[in-house]
Amino acid sequence: MKEKYKKLLSSVLASGIILTTAGCAKQPHKIDPRAYNPNTREYTVQYGDTLTEIASYFYGTFFYYDDIANYNGISDPDKIREGQVIYLPPIEDMCYYYIQKGDTLSDICFKKYGNGTSEYVNRLAEYNGIYEPNKIVVGQRIIIPEKETLIQYTSGKGLSLHK
Repeated sequence: MKEKYKKLLSSVLASGIILTTAGCAKQPHKIDPRAYNPNTREYTVQYGDTLTEIASYFYGTFFYYDDIANYNGISDPDKIREGQVIYLPPIEDMCYYYIQKGDTLSDICFKKYGNGTSEYVNRLAEYNGIYEPNKIVVGQRIIIPEKETLIQYTSGKGLSLHK
């Protein structure tokens, strides 16, 4: 399964296709940098923009689409409209964790989510592109999404995560 996932991810990345927050594949379009005001960290949504594309452009990864949505009080990340002004959260507000000596993903999940089961560990690993959850390295930076984000991210993937 892991090899199949790696192969699929590699082919998607190589094709230039991106996944929307709903999981649908589409060809990306260019974010218009002229729609961004760096002084106020405001971005005016252009026709065809998605939060995943905006996150990828400004943060280097689509994983932050949910942080942008939360920061702006957007309840459905798939519903932004042309002309809408969104504010981009400072990168330091993103929830990173640097792996320390002795850490395991199970311990991290237990501390963050109150649940260190393999379901949470595997989904946190998948969220961060870690193909072998037992092989994390000291100093490695991972994203710790909010519990709701992790649950939404994993819904429909064959495992059930309960609150």
